[in-house]
Amino acid sequence: MTRLTDAGEQRGEGIGGEGIGFISALLLLFIALKLTGNIDWSWWWVLSPAWIPPAAVLAILAAVVIFGTASDLWKRKRSGKD
Repeated sequence: MTRLTDAGEQRGEGIGGEGIGFISALLLLFIALKLTGNIDWSWWWVLSPAWIPPAAVLAILAAVVIFGTASDLWKRKRSGKD
């Protein structure tokens, strides 16, 4: 039986991406610059490529939950169901 494969699998690359991503490269660059003394940033900002994307996702999810809950409560109040 013939198995359909991804073009990357046929080349032996697998399904994952190639190399490190932009965020990882930026994080490594910031760490290297901090350790060599080329930047005088707080460690919070040096490590920001690692914590800002998850924080943004959490903020968006929180906004969706809050908006959804508020919308549901508003609809119930308008229809007279408390």
